[in-house]
Amino acid sequence: ADIRQLSGYARDEQVFEKLNVTRGSIIDCIIIYPFWNSSIKPNEEVKINLSNAEPIKHFVKFKSIGVALPQIWPTK
Repeated sequence: ADIRQLSGYARDEQVFEKLNVTRGSIIDCIIIYPFWNSSIKPNEEVKINLSNAEPIKHFVKFKSIGVALPQIWPTK
């Protein structure tokens, strides 16, 4: 359901105008999601390499990629 909603935004006329693409084009879409990684420090820079994005089955021009975030446990 989320991918279908994002797909709708990717076909919005204002988005097409901002991206300067022609009507009827299919815009590349990427879903970025977090995952916890205890080896990353809280102030460490997080880098995203979009070339590592994985295609999402059954959807045209949709990919996903996880971004490692530091896992911070509350202190007592």
